[in-house]
Amino acid sequence: MSSFKFSTTIILFFMALTSNAMFSDNDCIQSNFTSEIIHKADIFGLLERKLVISKDGCQIDISHEKFKYLKKTWTIDICRGPVHLKKTLGSVDVIKRIEMCDKSRDEFCKEYQTLKKIIQDDGLIFAQGEKENLSSDHGRVYCSFLVLNAYLNDGVVFNKNSDFTNHLFRTYSPDHPVEKSPTQTEAASSLDPNAAPEDF
Repeated sequence: MSSFKFSTTIILFFMALTSNAMFSDNDCIQSNFTSEIIHKADIFGLLERKLVISKDGCQIDISHEKFKYLKKTWTIDICRGPVHLKKTLGSVDVIKRIEMCDKSRDEFCKEYQTLKKIIQDDGLIFAQGEKENLSSDHGRVYCSFLVLNAYLNDGVVFNKNSDFTNHLFRTYSPDHPVEKSPTQTEAASSLDPNAAPEDF
């Protein structure tokens, strides 16, 4: 009887450990999901805001609906260079990154900041579940937030078949602060906006 209690305790302990484990960079990059976050907002909570994030391999589609009739859509392919995003508001606009956003306030950087604010305010704050769990809405929104930051802000063009261990959390996450090395800064400052990786 005591061995049964001991084994049950061990199993429960390991289940608790694995349930709180953070997803890996590769899990996030290779994942496919759709999350929909709806919350009451504005005018005494009578109106809804809706954020839908769909990730299918390298492509991330983000739809934001405010007041039911104001809808914006972005499509970002994190495996395609040069770094760019597609914004749909009636017609499709392709906006390319010219330089790092800490040095520039061009159209791309303004759009990136808008998208980042929407994901934070209508996604990360209102999504259900734990951010460490990739099967929860909060985990999926957090994964999208990290990947988009690496691609749009840091200029990292991903490849489905590559290993990106410790890359997402190293570049952004406040839980894993790491200063950028001089080589990263030099590489980012010498970014050629017309260059594209050879394998995309």
